[in-house]
Amino acid sequence: MMTVTETIEKSWQSGKQHFLDGNWKASEEAYIVAMDMAMNVEGVLIDRKYIPLMLELSELFILKERKLDSRAILQDAIDIIDYNFPEENDHLLDACLSYIDALSMCDDFREAEPYIERAIQLANTPEHHKSGKYVQALTTRAASHLALEQFEHAGPLVEQCMELCTTHGIATGDAACSALLFKGLLLHLSGAVEEAEKAFLQGVETVRNEIYSRSFQDVCFGYTTLLISQSRFTDAISFLNREIEEREGKTAREHPLLKRAIASLAIANAAYGDLGEAEVHAQRYHRLVEMMGEAGSELRIDCLRTLVDILVEQSRYSEAEVLLNRANDILESLENNYIKATLLSDVARLKVELGQYDEAETLCKRALALTEEMKGEEHIETAMCLSILGSAYFSNRKIDEAEATYRKAIQLIEKHHHFFTSFVGAENYRNLGIILTQQKKFEEAEEMFLKILAHHEKNNGQLQVQMAETHRNLGELFEAQRKNHEAIGQYHLALSIAKSIFGPENSEVSDYICFVADIHRKDSRFSEAEELYKQALKLLENTLGPQHPKTCTLLQRFGEMAIEKKEYVVAEEYFNAALLRLEQTLGTTHPEIGYTCYCLAAAYHWQEKLPKAEEYYKRSLAIKEKQLGRTHKDLGNIIEPLIDILKHQGKVAEAATFQRRIHEIESYSSQKQSS
Repeated sequence: MMTVTETIEKSWQSGKQHFLDGNWKASEEAYIVAMDMAMNVEGVLIDRKYIPLMLELSELFILKERKLDSRAILQDAIDIIDYNFPEENDHLLDACLSYIDALSMCDDFREAEPYIERAIQLANTPEHHKSGKYVQALTTRAASHLALEQFEHAGPLVEQCMELCTTHGIATGDAACSALLFKGLLLHLSGAVEEAEKAFLQGVETVRNEIYSRSFQDVCFGYTTLLISQSRFTDAISFLNREIEEREGKTAREHPLLKRAIASLAIANAAYGDLGEAEVHAQRYHRLVEMMGEAGSELRIDCLRTLVDILVEQSRYSEAEVLLNRANDILESLENNYIKATLLSDVARLKVELGQYDEAETLCKRALALTEEMKGEEHIETAMCLSILGSAYFSNRKIDEAEATYRKAIQLIEKHHHFFTSFVGAENYRNLGIILTQQKKFEEAEEMFLKILAHHEKNNGQLQVQMAETHRNLGELFEAQRKNHEAIGQYHLALSIAKSIFGPENSEVSDYICFVADIHRKDSRFSEAEELYKQALKLLENTLGPQHPKTCTLLQRFGEMAIEKKEYVVAEEYFNAALLRLEQTLGTTHPEIGYTCYCLAAAYHWQEKLPKAEEYYKRSLAIKEKQLGRTHKDLGNIIEPLIDILKHQGKVAEAATFQRRIHEIESYSSQKQSS
């Protein structure tokens, strides 16, 4: 029969081996058995030799992103060392460094401050200078400065870390990788893209032979983010495929340490428009997280979110909604407000994509309130919450609220100029510009779009998706001003950039082809428009398939053009085909269905097929009422032709009822404007 010590050692070694093999569920179970036996009834270790056991279990919790569990065990470890084994400075340093990691995952950098200071003091010895522990302690301080947007303090610290690495020959391992990772992040934020790229790639090399390095996935993520921000999607995909394949040869293929690199690969493929490949990697990411055993809530939601994004792009809405509901259940079970604030915004964004605008708006407001409470009204994450709330308002056709929210977000973003390069910065300028265009505030709208282009030109001038989108926005702006010649120039420029980035056969290019076609159609150059629409339709059917909403929307363009040519029977055929396909993917009540029903009703109206026109106007109205509410001014566009249809059929009383609805809507809009 084994002694207690032998049993602890056996379980401990089993936990170590399962960890290396990638079976983290079994690893945790073995570690817990060892830990339970290594503690006395008062919760104190029976021997100092088991301190590393606590630290290894905490590391597993950190990698599983079990934030609160990792914090709890590390706080216990620090207390035990302080009160029972105060001479164990090396273990105390390791515990403090890990505890800082655990706190940073919860964004508790202010709480981490005393532990950062303590770690730096403990590590400031000749021995730890040479080992790299001092560099690791200093990088935790740099991470804190970055999180608190104190860039002027982070830069010198990173330079000090680089000098220490050079002085002491620290060329490999997590310390060198961390220093290069933060150097790359700072350079990227400052717009020095080429130098940032070199730093990230050097970081990858420092852990080339460190098979189980946690820093590997961090530096891969940093470099991939840089490449995607530069629209270098194929470079990102090639890099990740190469690095993942090499790691697979050294560890188990389904090892959890690959999870972030695989998630990045899914995102890169999705951004490039290769949704099939993106889904393969997103499913693998999800599988790795599930195989861990009990992974952290944020990690579980992240893998669901990645998969939902891809399913939505493939118009597989019912599958996406199942996963979104699962993410929402995880979210609502959370008690930690730091974690919940971030996840509320993530789930809200997905609800916008699924057309659940009211629910998205509610979640955004909750996220905003929590973020302002936790991080303050001027934090960059407050701006991000405002951005998503603006999108919910905009999608819900609450234009005034959307404009005010985007303006508030922009005010915050302009105070955080280092973040202008981020997606949230450009998108707020873009979305405000689109709203201003719709409101005919053309000069200010153009100013928003030109700000985005000027920033890209100032920093690197490389072709990026945001540049293509911004030239498209300028085309829409000129088109709204009836400057069609200037508009078509912008659309051609956007199309050229898109083809350069994605290649001519990528589905993403179809949108830009359609913008050129639309302007030809507006100029009554129907043959040129039709030829371009056919190119775009073939591209979409070959890449996304005939049922995809983008393909169906293009069919609607053919129908709209047929109405403009007074070919109403042809228009009816196109709208019916689009509606049938959309219903198979979106269901019967999605907001997109409402517009298609309206188009079909108009085609019947022009043909004087009054009962059919009435049926589809009413169906469109019911969908839009659910989306926008009964008093939204846009409903008048459907109700007015419906009144005409009813009068022509002798349904005078019903027409009068809808006429009263028009007066109610106009009265409500007037009251809202006056208030």
